[in-house]
Amino acid sequence: MSDYTKTKICVPEYVNLEDVDKCFRDSDYEFVDIDSSTFDPASELEGCEKFVLFEKDHFVVHIKDKLPLKFHYQSRNMVMSYMGYGSDIEFNLRDFVEKDGVKVFKELPILYFVRKSDDITELFSNGTEYNTIVEYYDKEDLAEFARITKAKKNAVNHTFVVYKDDKYTCHDTDDTTISYAFSAWLKSRIIGSIREGKANIQTYIDEEKHLAEKRPKRKRDPNFRLVDHQGEEVKEGEGFFLKILRKGEPDDEEEEEEEEEEDNNDLSFFFGDAVYVADHIEDDEEPFLRGIVDAYSSFQATTIDGVTYLTHDGLFLYTDEDHEHGH
Repeated sequence: MSDYTKTKICVPEYVNLEDVDKCFRDSDYEFVDIDSSTFDPASELEGCEKFVLFEKDHFVVHIKDKLPLKFHYQSRNMVMSYMGYGSDIEFNLRDFVEKDGVKVFKELPILYFVRKSDDITELFSNGTEYNTIVEYYDKEDLAEFARITKAKKNAVNHTFVVYKDDKYTCHDTDDTTISYAFSAWLKSRIIGSIREGKANIQTYIDEEKHLAEKRPKRKRDPNFRLVDHQGEEVKEGEGFFLKILRKGEPDDEEEEEEEEEEDNNDLSFFFGDAVYVADHIEDDEEPFLRGIVDAYSSFQATTIDGVTYLTHDGLFLYTDEDHEHGH
């Protein structure tokens, strides 16, 4: 049985939770009503290492053997994320400024709208979502989402993000038809950019259109052969690993292993059902795939209607569009 207990958030009778923006990290905390006339922070710390106390216009982090720290509510998910992972709050204060005795993160949080039925694991644990607030919905209503976003006093007002089915879409609050959809692979770059200004949404739309027009048409190579590390053609149904080789890369296996370790692996699995090629290969390099036959092989070659496909556990290897775009 786990000894894990949730950190408490103590809520006095004069704080209305409806006035406090929701956060992704809320599920990792236990909200407890308290009587402010009898509550004693020092006594509370005798039974725990840390807790959070809500006040009307700020919240206070109490940590054993340390002075209490006051924070603005707009930074709540950021602070609670640091606390949840055991990070040293004082160390991370370099990213905060102080106003009227209350510490606040230097950037406003961005508002996410998340469908209630969706799993928020990706949002709960990813650093990109630390500086956020969230609203959960049953029915998508972009006009209402825009109204809610504009009404927020301590959040980004010009854009919001809708998260649904593991996909993200940012919208302009003045015209919700101006939107850009992206995946988790790109969110760190895009969220940071649209936080700075809504004009960046149109920039991404234009860039996407430009790349689509510039990208050469795909065509089959009738002379394509999938070969193993000895240059022999891979047989139908034979298993093998894949290794990305770059122009000028040495063939010595030890040197290749060292480079692979330094590059943190060029080829990797994502949730076990797809394979992605990292986009750190330079444009002037010419990477190609080589099959390496091994007793613990991951892939197989399958020919259908004269076309060779790579499969893994019955799933087809494909090029992810986000990486293909070169973002």
